[in-house]
Amino acid sequence: MIFVEAPNREQLPKIAPRVKAPLLYNLAASGKTPFLTKAEIERLGFKLIIYPNWIVLAQIRAASRVLQTLKETGSIAGLANEVASFREFFDLVGMQEVQALESRYGIAEETRARY
Repeated sequence: MIFVEAPNREQLPKIAPRVKAPLLYNLAASGKTPFLTKAEIERLGFKLIIYPNWIVLAQIRAASRVLQTLKETGSIAGLANEVASFREFFDLVGMQEVQALESRYGIAEETRARY
């Protein structure tokens, strides 16, 4: 896989015909690479697209909103329906698999993960 650093719009269509290897498109929020759609990037011949800092940047605003709400109201209760539940978090991190392994390997009932 070839990572071509910061190609501009003029350079993009010239890359795939010249490189005989899979291409990686790096769509960083702070980068110089143009913001194209997945379909546009695929048409240009790129096989893998990465979005390296988008989740972290989104988390900053979400965390700021929670902290601002807490500061202004003294409570986060009004945000409860806007955030993932603890169960959603556990499902995301694979807690069902952890629980299956606990059962398989005989972990004592009182020390097993719960949610």
